[in-house]
Amino acid sequence: MRDVRGRRAIALLAGALLLAGCGSGSASPSTSDAAASAEPAAETGAGSTASTNAASDKLTIKSVDASKFLRGSSVGFGEGPAPSLSPTVRRAATRAGCRLRSDSSAVGIHLLLSDVAPLHVDNPDYSKQQLPPTNGHHRPIWADWGFYQQPVPYAYEVHNLEHGGVVVHIGLKVTRVQGTRVIRMWAASPPFLVIVPGLPTDVPQRGVTVTSWQRAMICRTWNARTPAAIQTYRDVYRGTGPEQIPSLDSGSSADDLPVPVLPDPTG
Repeated sequence: MRDVRGRRAIALLAGALLLAGCGSGSASPSTSDAAASAEPAAETGAGSTASTNAASDKLTIKSVDASKFLRGSSVGFGEGPAPSLSPTVRRAATRAGCRLRSDSSAVGIHLLLSDVAPLHVDNPDYSKQQLPPTNGHHRPIWADWGFYQQPVPYAYEVHNLEHGGVVVHIGLKVTRVQGTRVIRMWAASPPFLVIVPGLPTDVPQRGVTVTSWQRAMICRTWNARTPAAIQTYRDVYRGTGPEQIPSLDSGSSADDLPVPVLPDPTG
């Protein structure tokens, strides 16, 4: 397994949280197993809040009802050809200078042939896919929802995507101010989101890659319109995965699966 080394520390919220300070020895997800869409859903941060205090910042994490984001699958069974891309997302990506990707199924048609979970394997192979992967085989458990200080192996991430999750992979040279924008966006409406530091071999170090099932947005460099592109992508695609399951934690753990330093309070 490759080590994730030489990362530039990025001081963020939640008490000098280090987005890129994952430490050497973190497993690489890629080697360690790691029809038009709905328009953006309105955000209403109902419910309780959890506050995290830093030296000069206060982060309020809203507890939002995740069920309102379940709007039906935008990819059918999730094992078909490359899906269409929302015009809303296309416009936002173009304005931000980001590239969109739509991927065909990496596993073919299986769900129609068996009621047994055919996509669940212990060691999925993503070597033939563009990384970060957007679909394919994955482990039986998924990562807890929230903000991570360490990369999450792709074998868990892909299961989150199947449930309608959106994973934001932040480049390791993104600045504190830029990274803080992502954290605040997540904290205002956490459901179906996993925020992780991106592996430097797979994610632009000065940008961001956002994935959902069979789709991705790659922003090579950060600019003033990048946050709006991320938020638009999130609003269109979260909750639209092939499995319509609320964004609850799996309740399971594994030796190579980190836990979020800022969890979704409703997980």
